Amino acid sequence: MRAPTAFAFRNAALETAGDSLTVDYNDGSRLELAARTRLEVLTGDSHSAAVRLKRGSVVCDLASLPGRQFSVFAEGVEVRVTGTRFTVNLNTETNQIEVSVQRGSVMVVWPEGSTSNRRLAAGEHWSIDRRQQQSAVTETAREHASVAALPSVDASVEAVPSKELGAPGDQNAGEVPPVAVDSPSARSLLDQGNAARRAGDARGAARAYQNLLSKFPSDPRAGLAAFELGRLRMGTLSDIPGAVRAFQSAVTLSPGSAIREDAMAHLVEVYAISGQTTLCESARDSYLKSYPSGVHAALVGRQCPKK
Repeated sequence: MRAPTAFAFRNAALETAGDSLTVDYNDGSRLELAARTRLEVLTGDSHSAAVRLKRGSVVCDLASLPGRQFSVFAEGVEVRVTGTRFTVNLNTETNQIEVSVQRGSVMVVWPEGSTSNRRLAAGEHWSIDRRQQQSAVTETAREHASVAALPSVDASVEAVPSKELGAPGDQNAGEVPPVAVDSPSARSLLDQGNAARRAGDARGAARAYQNLLSKFPSDPRAGLAAFELGRLRMGTLSDIPGAVRAFQSAVTLSPGSAIREDAMAHLVEVYAISGQTTLCESARDSYLKSYPSGVHAALVGRQCPKK
């Protein structure tokens, strides 16, 4: 099977029964689905693509294109790459996920686990048993590779609590008065969210962005926080209703900015992913009316599943 352009058939599902399936792309990339595999294409264009592995095994042989990003999601685990060859296997019976790299390198992100992000190079293998919340990485290039324990990280990004100074008359003589700690500002919450997102801590990032929206809804940064929150919920967190709410907030909070256009385009995309045809068409028409020559116009115009 050959796709006309790289990952052009977004929102489609590829599924195999007893036979395997190979999908070739004109940019030189290839997806190889093993038997009894289901793969859903979430997003796809010349700059980025994302697929979700529902079961089975897929080999991704990706051409290295400047600026192009590609992600495979499998039950809360994300594998991020630019150009490489790797395999992701999801065993739904044992609830195990395996990633092995044949060429190049990948970043494995598991926000729900107790491990940090893990970069795998060619010849390395990583697997988790989600039932036991354990992970291990082995070097398959060595005949008797040892299992290396991955370092644990704090999965939360907590705001610093505020403290109030007591009245001067309540303090004992000679006692050092308590130090006041300011509540986090909108800027610090945005910085926390961005840092957590870059570190692969999707839940921590979402908490920081949500805190900013709750505490500083009128701050100029609120629109960006809502947009980033929507992207997390649409992707890693797999929370479609939450993504819709976040993108709607981003549209409202970012009038006249590029964020508003991006958020409106993502609304169309998230409705298409969830199969909500009527809402998808309404959001699509709204975007095209507001941005007839917008940067997402061509892509948005192809959206919305047929009834």
